[in-house]
Amino acid sequence: MQRWFFADEESKCERKARTPSPERVSIKSSHVSLESVPWKFCVDYKKQLCSNETLAIIGNIEALGKWKLEHCLAMKEMDSGRWCISVILPRNEDIYYRYLVIGIDGKRRKIIRFWETHSPARCIKGSVSLGGEDACYDVFGYMNGDYQVNRGWVMFHTVVVQFKFFKAPFVICEHSATTLLYVKVHPLRITRKNANENERRESEHKIVESGALNTLSAGGGEEEGVSNELKTTFAFTEVVSLNSSSCHFTYQPKFGTPCGPNDMLIFHMTLGNFANTAYEIDFYSYPRKAASDIPPYHFGYVHILPHQLNKSDGTLTLNIMCGSKNQPVGTVMIRYLIIRPLPHDLIMEDTFTRYWNPNWHNMQIGHRGCGKSHWRDRDILRENTVKSIKMAFENGANMVEIDVQLTKDNVPILYHDLCLPFSPSDDIDIQKYDALRFALTEDEILQIGKYEKKDGSNIVRKPIRKFTLAQLKAVKVYEPRRTISEPNCSLDTKSNRPFVTLETVLKKTSRDIILNIDVKWPTRLENGSWLDGVVREEDMNDYVDAIIEVVLKHAKTRKIIFSAFCPDVASALQLKQNKYPVFLLCHGAFAEVQFIDSRGHDLHNAVSFAHVMELQGINAHSSHLLAYKGDRTFVHKSGLRLMTWGSQNREIDFREKLNSWNLDGIVYDRIDRYYASKDLKDLHITPRKRYCSVVGLEAKPTQAIEFDCLGEILLPINANGHEEELYSGMPTGRKPVFTIAYAIAHIHGKKQVYHNNNNNNNHNNNNNNDKITHLGSDSQV
Repeated sequence: MQRWFFADEESKCERKARTPSPERVSIKSSHVSLESVPWKFCVDYKKQLCSNETLAIIGNIEALGKWKLEHCLAMKEMDSGRWCISVILPRNEDIYYRYLVIGIDGKRRKIIRFWETHSPARCIKGSVSLGGEDACYDVFGYMNGDYQVNRGWVMFHTVVVQFKFFKAPFVICEHSATTLLYVKVHPLRITRKNANENERRESEHKIVESGALNTLSAGGGEEEGVSNELKTTFAFTEVVSLNSSSCHFTYQPKFGTPCGPNDMLIFHMTLGNFANTAYEIDFYSYPRKAASDIPPYHFGYVHILPHQLNKSDGTLTLNIMCGSKNQPVGTVMIRYLIIRPLPHDLIMEDTFTRYWNPNWHNMQIGHRGCGKSHWRDRDILRENTVKSIKMAFENGANMVEIDVQLTKDNVPILYHDLCLPFSPSDDIDIQKYDALRFALTEDEILQIGKYEKKDGSNIVRKPIRKFTLAQLKAVKVYEPRRTISEPNCSLDTKSNRPFVTLETVLKKTSRDIILNIDVKWPTRLENGSWLDGVVREEDMNDYVDAIIEVVLKHAKTRKIIFSAFCPDVASALQLKQNKYPVFLLCHGAFAEVQFIDSRGHDLHNAVSFAHVMELQGINAHSSHLLAYKGDRTFVHKSGLRLMTWGSQNREIDFREKLNSWNLDGIVYDRIDRYYASKDLKDLHITPRKRYCSVVGLEAKPTQAIEFDCLGEILLPINANGHEEELYSGMPTGRKPVFTIAYAIAHIHGKKQVYHNNNNNNNHNNNNNNDKITHLGSDSQV
């Protein structure tokens, strides 16, 4: 009989201290010349298990399941805490294997609970002389003194639900306003009693609407008349307080977990039948001046039905009903997160979720490749491009950070900002802007225009999520070829194009380049607005799935790290896959804008959350670390890695200071240079015609610029050819601005020359000293 519901109440499920790891030993026996021999696997597991949990083993050979979870072998408990199984192993073959804890549901399906994540896995060398009575004795999670165990991922027949109670999100009536509430969550199974098949179909909707709820008792009793599907329902509930000293998921106390003004509670539930599971949340409180042996009283409760959790993440504001009078006594705001599985199974062969090379110390990490878009000699080097990534690696980057988000047709591309800034005019300063020109039809412009975000200036911002990949690829790029007095510039434009797909990066760059993929996601701010004005519309599960699927398919042997500012996205990245590590990006409490989710505000909260969710580490803003007055080594003592990012990091003197902090990585711009060059702004101009000509370039007096049409993007050139002069007087840290341009000229097979004098701009085709070559036919531009 299954016992998943209210598993948190089983007193035997308390965690116990782990024992030291004994080394594997081999029982001496006579050598036998057989193709296969029996081998006894034994492992010590001192923590208590629930009634439907067991130890199991999985490995690289057919007898051990070929790394497929559904074929793993359940082990048998022989003595107290020692689990064993005998397996016939082939001789002269390296045997790799892992131990894991699995649960078994009512349909005998296996649910992974915890598993060993050492890289590489445990191994029995084929060169070992195997006898007839050989065995190995291990301790779960320990290998060579190193403990590595991760929580299981979300499998194809399970769903993870999290309820979050941050900083006492209660509004209580006046006489109970100062009451400290204790919170406890019960998953409830929706059931139907004494109904025939026809009546059940009619009653299903009524049950959900009326909230007629039943649960499995702690003893596992079944309700009469429950369908076979409902009998397979299970739920496993744990809770953590991010402010507690021992920050890890535990089973719920009998009368709940306290939620005060400074507490941050996360309830983590693994469900087997999400559609038929509801939730009762009970609130308890202790009488004032009560003796220590006086139990709390039931303050109130709320019910949550499945149809109320209709998105991947959201917020519910519910009435708290009095526990004795069933009348409203206040309200509670509950944040929820639903993590669904990938549409296919995962194997357990290779995992790097806990892997960190001992040589990865003070890693030099290129930010968006070689940094924000900027002039490099006489070329513009764009951020988040294949060229920028390659150049960062060639100039000593140990890792390269890139920004990834989805297009309208759900293709992962590299781009940082959530919006593209557009200028309604082609009157731009080419020395300050990297101007790109889109080719859109009037209908496309009209459709995209519905999502414009105005910021009070002449610039209009449009979410990149509203553009298809084809529309982004239709951007025209014109590279500067030479000026009258300068030699040719680089014409390597294909690798310097913006909006490159993640798939292209994985295919076109060396697999030796470690990529840190920052998953961009619309985020709500403390003031209730949205970052960049982009309101979240897409489903988080679908969004994250699209990025993970591309990585799993095309990364091959490349090392990958995921990272995200949004803690919920970081949780989804961690629980949806079992191969790559995840970092939490922290903006710090001193950022210009603050996210509504405070898990990234405070360094301690960030570390606690990353530790609880078994992330690889955190990536904190350098100002955040500078402002921290305590001992920063507590991050490493928590078993996490520590990186830092920020504009200050590009300064050599500042990086030398960071190096003394024993960090694991420093993310910064201009990794290909020894000085901090300025940033370019991108600009787009809105077209009025389907085919757009090149924008009018403002040249210096008596100078002209020659271009080659390369079919993809417009780039203004620095006529001076000197970076310092180009950025004279410009503030640092400017963000790129994109433009879709008006059609200001069509080139019909003849040369066009643009001039600038001290008074105004003239278009002169008769000047023999300065010239611009033909940019292409109408169909090309």
